[in-house]
Amino acid sequence: MRVSCLALLLGALAPLPASALSCLPPNPTRTYGTADAAEESYVVLLGTLSFDAAWPDRLVMTDGPPDETFRTEGRFEGMSLAADGFTTPYASAVEVVEECAGPWCGQLSSGAEVLAFARVGEDGVPQILADPCGFWTFVAPTEEQVAAVTACAGRDTCAVE
Repeated sequence: MRVSCLALLLGALAPLPASALSCLPPNPTRTYGTADAAEESYVVLLGTLSFDAAWPDRLVMTDGPPDETFRTEGRFEGMSLAADGFTTPYASAVEVVEECAGPWCGQLSSGAEVLAFARVGEDGVPQILADPCGFWTFVAPTEEQVAAVTACAGRDTCAVE
């Protein structure tokens, strides 16, 4: 009886399985390579993203929702990437897409400066995606990140740093 009580006690104290999201560190040259190899069309944007800040709160989660996607209309003002860098003025309506994987959601703030790899939707509207790992959109990009993506423009390959 003592052995079964001890086993029960140890079982109750055993750690529960942890749930975690595993992501590679965000890297704009890796994202450039992925977008360049994709069948879909992408436009690389550098500038300000704005959208309705009254979007419902997506962070109030207890056990986490199932995988979900939140969408809203927004506006992008800035530059798009050309072979000679971010030299083409770009102002357009965009669709802001925030994806969740369980309790982890990508999130963007209206008014944020972004380096975005925007997928061009079937309707021609660019989709700026915030995924849980920060793969497609870089908020407050550094000069180094912008320079790395600029160096990729017009090349057949892009070295991942």
